[in-house]
Formats: sequence, structure tokens, C-alpha cells
Amino acid sequence: MTLAELLVRLGSFGLDLTWRVELDEIGDPRCVEIERRSADSGMDTLTLLSLTTPFLQLIDAEACDSQVTTWWWS
Repeated sequence: MTLAELLVRLGSFGLDLTWRVELDEIGDPRCVEIERRSADSGMDTLTLLSLTTPFLQLIDAEACDSQVTTWWWS
């Protein structure tokens, strides 16, 4: 399931989430930016989506919200 598919299923609830992303391996320069933006207070859903699409794949990545822990594969 891609992040975009997950967000479609979450509907408007997904827009209010704040995400933290931790990566074990950095395979793309955008990964550094994703971790940096989510390090302190997290990042909003639209920022996360803009940094991960259209061509970034995070395999077995974990993105955590204060209320939701999600695994997604693309």
C-alpha cells in the first residue's frame, strides 16, 4: 500500500495527522529532508506526501503519528 492509498482511505482524518519518520537506510537525498522535517514536532500530512511522491519508495518504512503507527510499502 502506498502512502497516497493510505491517505485516501483515511479521508479527511489523514489531513490532521502529524507524522514522524525514521529510516534505517538513506537511499535517496530526500530521505535526509524527510527525517529532518519530522525530527522535532513532526510534519503535516501534505508535507510528507509532497516529499515522498511521485518517485520515492520507502520499503518497510515506519511513519508514526501520536495516534497511528503505519507501515507502508510501495
